Amino acid sequence: MKNLKSMLPFLFLFLLYFGSTQAQNVDRVKSIVKELSSKKYHGRCYTHRGAEKAGKYIQSEFEKSGLQPVNEKWKQPFSFDLNQIIKVKLKIDGQKLIPGADYVVRRNSPGIKGNWDLTMIEAQHLKNPEKMASLIEKIDLENQFMVVDLDDLRKNREMYDSAAKILFGSAADKFILLQEDAIKDYVVYGRKKSEKVVINIRKQAFNKSAKKLELRLKTEFNNITTNNVMGMLQGKAEHDSIIIVCGHYDHLGEMGPKAFYPGADDNASSIAAMIELAHFLNAQKTKPEKSILFVGFSGEEAGLIGSKYFTENLPIADSRISYVINMDMIGFGKAGLQVWNGKNEPRLVKQLKTINNHGQLVDTLVIKENTPNSDHYYFTEHDIPAIFLSTGLAPSKHYHTVYDTFDNTNFGRMKEIIQLVAGLVNTDQKLSVKK
Repeated sequence: MKNLKSMLPFLFLFLLYFGSTQAQNVDRVKSIVKELSSKKYHGRCYTHRGAEKAGKYIQSEFEKSGLQPVNEKWKQPFSFDLNQIIKVKLKIDGQKLIPGADYVVRRNSPGIKGNWDLTMIEAQHLKNPEKMASLIEKIDLENQFMVVDLDDLRKNREMYDSAAKILFGSAADKFILLQEDAIKDYVVYGRKKSEKVVINIRKQAFNKSAKKLELRLKTEFNNITTNNVMGMLQGKAEHDSIIIVCGHYDHLGEMGPKAFYPGADDNASSIAAMIELAHFLNAQKTKPEKSILFVGFSGEEAGLIGSKYFTENLPIADSRISYVINMDMIGFGKAGLQVWNGKNEPRLVKQLKTINNHGQLVDTLVIKENTPNSDHYYFTEHDIPAIFLSTGLAPSKHYHTVYDTFDNTNFGRMKEIIQLVAGLVNTDQKLSVKK
């Protein structure tokens, strides 16, 4: 068995070669991100078969790169329940608001149609539980939308806690939450259907003196069937260990037909990197020692459902899995690269640091703890070594908004991140499967 030190000359040659051909490769990465974040995929969720179309596209790109099906299959289907926003139209005092930009309907909200009065919940009510209880008792809750300043509520959470519990625990079932910042959307709320309608609205789009609201909201709670997409690159030794390189391809879909979430950084960036990595590794004269299984997960935004299903229904024996590299949001690498669960995988981190230092690829590697924030997590729950690479939330200013577009992604250090992963999977350092 070679040690890592003996591999360094190979790594230098590898990085030099890969860098010399990278201009064309970066163009391909960008074209894939642009494609997957386009309107034709409807935000890669489940209305208008958006995720299904994206999965077919990814399979075709896997095939073009030279990957092979796994046990004669490219897809692994699974199902889950989800509440989806089908149509939405909102007017405040006759003024139409723009979904995604001005407001977001929380994904677990039930369908509703009608006109309502607006009741502003003032600070005096939130400071005083007795006043809050008295207000709720006096007003006609059936004909009211309760309006709450969410920024103020968060700022004074401790002071307002008792009264807020009275408000949100009451029979009131229609709420507007006002906030200053761009509104983030979360599919995971739709896993269970609520009896309460909750709408987050930007303060710039709402006049606090407004009196009337008109809402037309259609939702559907269905059992969704979707697919993990996978392809295998055969290494030198068929019986040897397998590395899994993965990332999710699903995103937030649509907020009705008028607004869709492109999801360029989250996570078309990682899918493009995976496909480019597959092209590069298949073009090498010498194949990697280990086989590499590429997996695009669906259902991540709904709560890591695809990766959970995959780890519970592995298409290969878990004893063959050497380690897992998960990528999620890698489109802004100028500030460095986060390595989640790196604190629990010192040997993988050591390899990454060695490759990064000698190749001068990314400025910093930030080693993080393990949290259930992406698709690496359920591998760790099965004692399979896994790390999660990300350029992080801070530079991705448009995370989970309609502004996560191709044009708003700077692709900083994308080629270097791909080089880093390629350098790691090209080494033949053996890592223990079980901790």
